[in-house]
Amino acid sequence: MELAFAEKSFRDLCYNESLAKQAYGPMLAGKLKRILADLAAVTVVTDLFLLPGSARELTGSLQGRMVINVVDEHQLVFQIGHINPPLLQSGEVDWSRVRRIKILGLEKKS
Repeated sequence: MELAFAEKSFRDLCYNESLAKQAYGPMLAGKLKRILADLAAVTVVTDLFLLPGSARELTGSLQGRMVINVVDEHQLVFQIGHINPPLLQSGEVDWSRVRRIKILGLEKKS
């Protein structure tokens, strides 16, 4: 999977273990590191449904975005990274053809 980040500062934090530990603590930083490795390793987004973290697609006005549980109340939010997203005939995202994502950030679950 090709990963991009919405914000350079978040990308830098994700790829610098000591910064991530300072910002989030060792447990959340470690889990975030593993999830990013999983994201990079999968071929298409639908592979995420087979991994820990309960990946799920968002609906409504957030269509085209997904979340993965990281730890406790935190989730990683990302969206399609394609300029022309692959769509099904219904107009919904064809996640089985998504090979690029843009990571939007880490947020607390609502």
